[in-house]
Amino acid sequence: MYITQLEVDLSGEWSPLVVYAKQGDVGKRQVNVVLLDHGAPYPIPEGSTARIRITKPDGTHVFNDCTIEDGVVEAPLTAQTLAAAGEALADIALYQGENELLSCSVF
Repeated sequence: MYITQLEVDLSGEWSPLVVYAKQGDVGKRQVNVVLLDHGAPYPIPEGSTARIRITKPDGTHVFNDCTIEDGVVEAPLTAQTLAAAGEALADIALYQGENELLSCSVF
């Protein structure tokens, strides 16, 4: 599996970070995101869940559950994630129960 490692700030400032992937790379690519709070590692609250939210080039949206391992959000790129060719915009959202807790800058 090819893993892209990113550090993304929760400040909301634009981060020109790029993840390269191709259609058909299903099950072969993953994005691992370390969340930062103004440059310092953000301690993800116990009991949080994470979801990657993606707006694909065709305007449709994907919301995929992620895992959190040792403070790193692990987001596999699924068939739906890679279905439309072009540039997509993504972010990671943290949740406590059904309520959104926090989301990071777009990458």
